[in-house]
Amino acid sequence: MTTAVTVTDIASYLQDSGWQQRQERWRGASIWVYEDEYEVLVPARDAMGDSDLRVRQIVDTLAQVEDRPTDEIVLDIRMPWSDTQVIRMFPHGLPSGFTTLRSGLQALTGVEGALRAAAQSVRGDVPADVERLLGRVQLGPARAGSYILPVRVPVDGDDAFGRQVTRRLHTAVSLLSRPQPDPNDLREAKVPAELCESVSRLGNRPFEIGFRWARAIPANLPTAAYTFAEGAATVIRATAEQLRRMGDPPTVTVTGVIQGLRDDESRDDRWSIEVRGTGRRAVWVRLPDRATYDAAIAAHRAGRQVRVRGEMKTLGRRAELLAGPDGFQLLED
Repeated sequence: MTTAVTVTDIASYLQDSGWQQRQERWRGASIWVYEDEYEVLVPARDAMGDSDLRVRQIVDTLAQVEDRPTDEIVLDIRMPWSDTQVIRMFPHGLPSGFTTLRSGLQALTGVEGALRAAAQSVRGDVPADVERLLGRVQLGPARAGSYILPVRVPVDGDDAFGRQVTRRLHTAVSLLSRPQPDPNDLREAKVPAELCESVSRLGNRPFEIGFRWARAIPANLPTAAYTFAEGAATVIRATAEQLRRMGDPPTVTVTGVIQGLRDDESRDDRWSIEVRGTGRRAVWVRLPDRATYDAAIAAHRAGRQVRVRGEMKTLGRRAELLAGPDGFQLLED
């Protein structure tokens, strides 16, 4: 299996995993070290005489450092375009690597439901994209260590839709792993109740959900595992019901001219505009991205009217309208 691992992929994996390359070389091979305790030699190119031996040694060392099976390490090296979620359950009274049929089916239903709900919350208006992504998700073989299921979500594509989905899933899992999840935090993070309910299907026994990020696209998020105590599923289902009763936040529309602009990177206060509508009061609007803010600057300079749709939020002492991805519109003169 290691014969399909290239030198380029190995170097990329080592760099992404915190290894450091030394300036000196040994017989053409590059020297990589980890925390001054581990050292590996990476061949200068593929298909050299000792390449297979070197690659096996590298994989064995990585398995020791990361405390993971070698096959899993090889897959991660070979698949730089996949985010990985690792679901680990702890069935009572069963051998390592086994669970009951009912629990296994319920877990698979939960995994599919969580990914579907996350995808729909990101791009629910394009169901074909959701189905296309789910059709490409890979489910790995269960392995020993209680009951462990690896799931791989592809993050390639122009807009990295898969990464948007795994980030939404990560947000949901991190919030739900709290002893008492706050439905207000979940709603603000655009986590739907259906996603929460799907996570709860992993059962009332303790379980864990881990995240590793495709190195081809920087995630700016650490590798992490979130643990859920016994009985967490009951708490999560109750939180999902609270979230459902809260309903969708009302949408607010403001039409007028832009009279103020603010983009203060040092204060994490980015891409804001002040819009004065037909009433006397002006409304501060937080725009979703730089491109929309640039369009707002052009509208401000031209004195053009704009229409903004979004959700009102209280940020600090000031109420602001948070514009959605398609919530900014330049009106005709």
